Amino acid sequence: MGSKSTVSGIFRRRFIWLGNKYNRLETIINRKFLKIETPDELFVKPLSDDVALEKGIEFFYELLVYMILIGLPLYELYTTSASNDKKAKELSNRLNRIESNISSLKEESIKANERLRTSIEEIENMIKGRQPTSMDTGMQQNRFKAELIKYLDSLDASYYSKGAFSQDASKSDEKN
Repeated sequence: MGSKSTVSGIFRRRFIWLGNKYNRLETIINRKFLKIETPDELFVKPLSDDVALEKGIEFFYELLVYMILIGLPLYELYTTSASNDKKAKELSNRLNRIESNISSLKEESIKANERLRTSIEEIENMIKGRQPTSMDTGMQQNRFKAELIKYLDSLDASYYSKGAFSQDASKSDEKN
């Protein structure tokens, strides 16, 4: 039981000391704002122990509440800022990877284009260097036939779409 009374005695003395300091600060601030002139501006009469204890506890609770009210939003700001910084770094790294992938794809595309150009040049040189064979002329004839068939089909489609087919059909019905 002796330890509880010494602990509460230590807290009591601390709160009394805090109450007197708070009272002194409050009195000095009030004197400055209200422009009260006193012969000894720094001296403030100490409070009785009970009043100082109440003021000390009151000041401690106010201090604790204000620290919580200010501390929690500051903590939230800090964690949000840290989270945003982490996301920004991740996005920056991702952007760098994408840019490097794009540049490597461009390089590969340039190399592929160069290979295609050299292949085309080789084929053109081979074609220029030899006489057309019957197979080459046959392939050309087949391409020409395919293009001609497409052209004729497009003519037929435009002819029928203009209503010429329906006019021809009605004329044939009249003859019968």
